[in-house]
Amino acid sequence: METSIWHRIDIGAIARSRRAWFALALALTVIGTAGFLLSRSSVFHVRHVEVTGTAHLSRADVVRLSGVTRATNALWLDPRPVELRLEQDPWIADATVSTSFPWTVHIAIAERTPTAAVDRGTGRLLVATDGLSLGFAGRVRGLPLIVMPPSGALEGAPPSLQPAARAIGALPPQVITRVRQVIVSLDGTLELRLFDGPRVEFGPPTEIAAKARAITSILAWSQNEAQPLNVVNVVAPGAPAATMAH
Repeated sequence: METSIWHRIDIGAIARSRRAWFALALALTVIGTAGFLLSRSSVFHVRHVEVTGTAHLSRADVVRLSGVTRATNALWLDPRPVELRLEQDPWIADATVSTSFPWTVHIAIAERTPTAAVDRGTGRLLVATDGLSLGFAGRVRGLPLIVMPPSGALEGAPPSLQPAARAIGALPPQVITRVRQVIVSLDGTLELRLFDGPRVEFGPPTEIAAKARAITSILAWSQNEAQPLNVVNVVAPGAPAATMAH
C-alpha cells in the first residue's frame, strides 16, 4: 500500500517537472526568436556614420566606398568586409571599422600620401611612398618628378616605380622640396636632381634610410658652411663623398 502511494507521488512530481521544463523551454524559444527577429529589423539600421582620417577623400567618398547605407544593420555588421572594400581604393592605406550600439558605424582611415609624380604620356600620375599610383595629378604642384627610362630602350620588364618613391619618401620634408627629379636608370639605379643644389648619385635602391640620412647631413653642411656642391655620392652611405662646385 505505501509503495503504491509513493509511486503515484513520484510520477506526479516527474510529470509536473516535465511540464515546467517544457514551458520554460518554450518561453525561452519564443523570447530568443523574438529577439533575433528584432535584431534583424529596421530598429538597428544605421543612422550615423562617423568618418575620421580623411585629407584627400571626403566623408561622402568614404561612406560610398564602404557600402554602408541606412539599410545596413549595425548590430550584425561584419567590419572586415567593409575594411577590405575601403582598402581597395588606392588612397586608403588602412581602414578600421567598428560599431557602437545601437545605430552608429565608426570608420577610421589612414590615407596614402603622394610623394612624387610620374609622366605616363596621357598625364602625370601621383605616386605614393609605396609606389602605388593614386590617379592623375591634376592641380597638385611641388612634387618631385620620377623620370623612368624610355620605353623603347627597355628589354624585358621595366624598373619599378616603388624604389624611387621609397627613396623620396625617406627624405625629410625640407629636402623633398628641393628635389626636382629622380632619374631611374635602365639598371634601376637612382639619381636625384635638385632645384638649387648638387646632383645626388643615389645608386641602387638599397640602404634607403641610411642614404637619406647621408644626403640630409651633407646638404645641411653645405648650406650652413656656404659651400656649394657639384655632386654628392651616397652609393656607399657609410662613406659618402661630395665634390665642390667651381
